[in-house]
Amino acid sequence: MKEEMKFYLLAEESGWNLQKYATDYGKTLKETENYQLLVNNINSAKEHLSFKAKGLIESFERLQFYTLNIKDCFILESSFDYLLLHSFPEYYINPLAIDPNYKGDINSIGDLIINFDGKDTTLNEIILDETKSKEYKMERIEPQLDYYLSDMNKIADVSIANLKKKAITKKNFLSIFSYVSEILFFILANIFLFITWINPFEIFFNHFYQPTLTHALTYLAYMYPIIILLYDISFIAFHIYRANVSEAYNYAKRFLQKNTEKLFDDINKRKEELKNYIEGAIYAKISLKNDIKDFSCLSESYVDLKAVVDYEKIKNKKLYIFLNGLRFSMTTITGISFVIFLIIYIIAVVFQVAI
Repeated sequence: MKEEMKFYLLAEESGWNLQKYATDYGKTLKETENYQLLVNNINSAKEHLSFKAKGLIESFERLQFYTLNIKDCFILESSFDYLLLHSFPEYYINPLAIDPNYKGDINSIGDLIINFDGKDTTLNEIILDETKSKEYKMERIEPQLDYYLSDMNKIADVSIANLKKKAITKKNFLSIFSYVSEILFFILANIFLFITWINPFEIFFNHFYQPTLTHALTYLAYMYPIIILLYDISFIAFHIYRANVSEAYNYAKRFLQKNTEKLFDDINKRKEELKNYIEGAIYAKISLKNDIKDFSCLSESYVDLKAVVDYEKIKNKKLYIFLNGLRFSMTTITGISFVIFLIIYIIAVVFQVAI
């Protein structure tokens, strides 16, 4: 912050009206390189599940860039500077909760920063510090490991709670009802197509071999099969894709509903493995390298917890949106066509007339 702003703050506290110096302060701050750096860091934090990352994002969203006085400017810049400093991944990455597919700048647990004797220090710096005993280092590191464990347990708790919530909500019931109805309609629409071609109905086949554009039966003979073909393709393509991207989620859902204790036991076991790993490095005085994903609990051999946490993101994928939109459009078109052609077909069969 510029030095004159400190003078303005003192003057404002003395009763001066200096609003004209404050109104554009937030706008000016948004035009700086530091603001763009913070925005980029926040976007990176959105890829992480740790509650520190989520807290960072929420704090950024609460920043008030509309300033009415000099005091607001000081509050804004102080908050901004704090967030900028702590917006880098070494501050919020939890090695127990890191994405197994993470490809960021941090490649080692040793690069993570913890508070050591009141100072932000990387784990590797602590490991290689010759002035502190091994026991003292572990005593100071242990609270951070406990935090990693607590953070990972919270992620698991939220995942399980979301699964239970989805199982009992009215919205979920309506979703299941809609899905079943769609399956039944898919079967019915195709059966109707099958019936129109196996039923020896002379008037219908005459309109197929000798089309009359003024008769609706002609359109039933030619358009309905095409509509059903396109509908079947969109329906099958969407559900195959959804089943493929949801496979890990569905398995994890079934697992967590019956094996929650095993999940938490294994998370605790992974934390102890991390502790032993760091303790071994301290005793051997070896800096840690290329191990940032080695202790992740998100994708175990028995359950992909990340699939549960990220399930809603599936619906935001471009291919999912496209296939779902195509399926919905074709379902609507097919539904209207089915009703119209069914009425036409029944009238033609009952009254033996061409419509």
